[in-house]
Amino acid sequence: MTNIKRTSLAVVLVLTVSCAALTRHHPDVEWTEFQGRFAILNYQIRGELKRDNPALDLTTLQIKDYYELTGKVERSKDMDRVIDFIKNHTSEQKLIFQKDTFVICLRSLDRRFVLWDDAKTPDVDKVRPFKPGESVPTIEDFCAELSSGAGNANPRR
Repeated sequence: MTNIKRTSLAVVLVLTVSCAALTRHHPDVEWTEFQGRFAILNYQIRGELKRDNPALDLTTLQIKDYYELTGKVERSKDMDRVIDFIKNHTSEQKLIFQKDTFVICLRSLDRRFVLWDDAKTPDVDKVRPFKPGESVPTIEDFCAELSSGAGNANPRR
């Protein structure tokens, strides 16, 4: 009877590990999850910054990078996963502060995308994926193209 238990346990263990390995590293799931949560995190940060002082001019913030900005709000584990994705998969970031909002641009060479998110909106505003062989534009070029109508921008790296 112990051989049957051992065999059953071994089969269950192999199936569990196999399923976990297949689902844990699926890049499309991670990417889709990131985009949705990233936009929500930025929307939440802006809301919390403006909640206590609706007249706050965000261009006056003395924030050096996106990680410092995310530290201004309480985050859930899901939002920490967004920060981890940015740390692990983006090559460059650029923050653009405006009076009533901020914009974050991300560039990823390993994931082959550039992304633009305005914190006023609950969705990512612009994502541009690139196929292998296509050159990924610099973050400066991508952000300049989109921020040309952004008004009083105060870009920070």
